[in-house]
Amino acid sequence: MKISRWFNISRVPVKITRTLVAVAVVSVVAVVLHAALIGTIPLAPGGTVVPGNASFPDPNVFVALQEVHVVPPSKDYEVAFKSVVEKEPNGALDFYYGASNSTLSTDSISRLTAGGFGPFQTSVGGLSNFNCGGGTTLMGPASADRDNNGNIVGFNFGPSAPLKIAPGTCGTTLISTSATNFTIGSASLIDGGATMVPAFVPTASTAPVYKYDFYFKGPRPGLVGASLLFNGFVRDWSPASVPIPGFTGFVSPTHYSLTPCDLTSNSSGELDCRGSFTGLNGNQINGVFYFVFNYGGFPRQLGPFTGSGYGRAGSSVVEFQDGVITQVAP
Repeated sequence: MKISRWFNISRVPVKITRTLVAVAVVSVVAVVLHAALIGTIPLAPGGTVVPGNASFPDPNVFVALQEVHVVPPSKDYEVAFKSVVEKEPNGALDFYYGASNSTLSTDSISRLTAGGFGPFQTSVGGLSNFNCGGGTTLMGPASADRDNNGNIVGFNFGPSAPLKIAPGTCGTTLISTSATNFTIGSASLIDGGATMVPAFVPTASTAPVYKYDFYFKGPRPGLVGASLLFNGFVRDWSPASVPIPGFTGFVSPTHYSLTPCDLTSNSSGELDCRGSFTGLNGNQINGVFYFVFNYGGFPRQLGPFTGSGYGRAGSSVVEFQDGVITQVAP
């Protein structure tokens, strides 16, 4: 696996980043709004179905993307896990998951589950054209199930090879929902044991979520070089060694080497992050995010902010200048 580079926002980036925060509304209105995407099959609590065959991208609005690398303690597989949220015209959200198993892996993934769907209607499918990365063979689930309280939606691949998510393939899933907000929850990759990974899931919270975009400096002003989402404004004034409470990670287009990362701050209005990742082939990928807001304080309102910083991924360094805060939920 080679070191990726910082990149501009696109609809479905190929490289690896990280995480997010957000929200949802649970109500009768949310249920009424739901219209299952074409190609998906309704899945009620306690049910088991054969998922339909949906497609991506579709006419709906792209909302959020996160990507994380997953290597379990057993080190028998390495997965690039992608989580995408899209919004239907009626405001309902759809959740796409892609688990791309490295060719260096020695084990296959047989099941993928995600939680948080209890209050919502769901319909499920596999994806015939999800962007898991160059040249990756896509694998759709053989069946999908939902526990009796409706919270957990699971997808089964197999029961045997070549239908599992084998090395060099990518398992694709879609859950179309009646939810109108989302958060960063978790999914589980199962190969006998279970490995938890960050994933977007529905939520009943109505707390606002803000997106911090940091612009490239120099010849690309106004183009976003790094982004993070936060449940409210970042107002922590902790020492630089103490993680900011509530931070759940960067989102596209921030470089994936910042996964994992604990964002910290200090009294100079500074954000600071260090992250690293070691792949199955032993390659170490290191990243840095650093930004200082002007006037020594964090912004406390929506709109433009000023300041400067830089990001580093391996030997690649980019500089940031100014940015903007927007509300992305609810």
